[in-house]
Amino acid sequence: MNQLIGVDLGGSAIKLGRFSEAGDLLAELQVPTPQPAMPGAVTTAIVAAVQQIDPERLADRVGVGHPGPSDQAGRVARIAINLPGWLDVPLANWLEPLLERPVTLANDANCALIGEHWLGAARGVGDVLLLTLGTGVGGAVLLDGHLFTGHR
Repeated sequence: MNQLIGVDLGGSAIKLGRFSEAGDLLAELQVPTPQPAMPGAVTTAIVAAVQQIDPERLADRVGVGHPGPSDQAGRVARIAINLPGWLDVPLANWLEPLLERPVTLANDANCALIGEHWLGAARGVGDVLLLTLGTGVGGAVLLDGHLFTGHR
C-alpha cells in the first residue's frame, strides 16, 4: 500500500499526517514552528518531523502546504505571508535530498480545499469558498469543480 505525508506549515505549528492513498489517516504529529521561522530552521524541523512520523519510510512522497503562493511547478515558496525571510524559498529542492523522496509545495488553503472536496464537507460540490483562520488568514476557491488559482 502506497502512503504519503502531508505537512501543514503554519506560523506557530507544523502539523503532519501520514495517509494511505485512499485518504485514511495512519499517523499524525504536531511540532512547534521554530521561532523565528527562518527557512533553514523550518527545513530542519520538517525533516526531523517527517523522520519521526515515518521512521520505517513507508511514505513514498511528501506534500507541503504553506501560507502563501508557490510557483506553478510546486517547488518554490514564493512568499510565506506570516514567516520571516520567506521570499522565493526553494523548499522542495531543499527537502527532497534530505527526505529522499519527491516533495511538492502548494498554498495551504488550496490544500485544505482540495482535501475537503475529495473526502470532506465539500465532497460533490462544484462551487466552494474556503477560509482558513490560524496564525494568519487565507482562502481558496473552487469554481465548477476546478481550483481557482488566478491568472498566474
